Amino acid sequence: MHIVSVLFTCAVPCLLLLDGRTLGECSINPLSAVLDGTSAHYVTAFPLRQDYCPASYKLMFKNGELTDPGCETVLWPGAAQLTLVQPPLPGTLPVGSIAMQKAGGYYITLYQQDGVHLAVESTNDLLYTASLGRGEGAALSADTVDGRVLIYARTNERCVCAVIDGHDVRQTVEADGVSTREGRLVTVTRDLDTLCAHQRRDVFDGLTGSRTQSQFGHFTRPPIQPQTDRDVMLALLDAVRLRLPEWKQYLAGDLSSLTCEQLANFFGPYSRACAAPTAELAAGLLKGERFERARLFRFSVEEGKVVNAEPW
Repeated sequence: MHIVSVLFTCAVPCLLLLDGRTLGECSINPLSAVLDGTSAHYVTAFPLRQDYCPASYKLMFKNGELTDPGCETVLWPGAAQLTLVQPPLPGTLPVGSIAMQKAGGYYITLYQQDGVHLAVESTNDLLYTASLGRGEGAALSADTVDGRVLIYARTNERCVCAVIDGHDVRQTVEADGVSTREGRLVTVTRDLDTLCAHQRRDVFDGLTGSRTQSQFGHFTRPPIQPQTDRDVMLALLDAVRLRLPEWKQYLAGDLSSLTCEQLANFFGPYSRACAAPTAELAAGLLKGERFERARLFRFSVEEGKVVNAEPW
């Protein structure tokens, strides 16, 4: 028998069944199990919310190591961490028109049908469509700006801009986040997955799609300060990855003489970092692939500052 430790997390609270037996309630806080790595196992997540569907996954092992189970998986030494996805229940949103305008001889409709969608039609043809997800707060505007019709549609999670220019309809902006529009400028604020709750704010020219301004900060939510040595480690990795100005405040000793680019080159490319599920003060650097092995680095933290980091 080859023993493998598996950690489960779920995007929404779920009751987990492992091989037909109740494992426990699971959410973003991991639920662990020890499995026989020589046989197949089945895990089912039953959402504790009515607007999501149950999902089942088959866990297979090869040479004692988990193979791709079809969900986001991070491989650690002697362990695997799975994020189980529960699909939303289809057809739970009402169907109907939210807003409609006519501009430039075209009919512009924002409607709801298992999500919010935008459509631009002529008398005979559907010229353009876009999806704005399942968010709330849907709104639509279409008016003439500098001789062209600028269409702006949004929910509280996404926005799109399109331009009617003669007989053409072309999309100029598609961005996730909370947005506002003033004239031809569209401002989008997006929450980032950082320990300190950073946000990114971009300003786009709705007519051309060009980004005129971009900055990181805390615009609509307060910052979260690192509380533990592990928090300091992750805050540094977030700051280096995004080139945030506070990266240097997390360093001490010889590391404080390095530049942010030197640190970025040392860690190599990664799209996110997470703490290793071990007693060690270590982090795994991930590319963002669905199924991948974490690149491990071990850290030393003294008095709230990182004094050493090395590959592990």
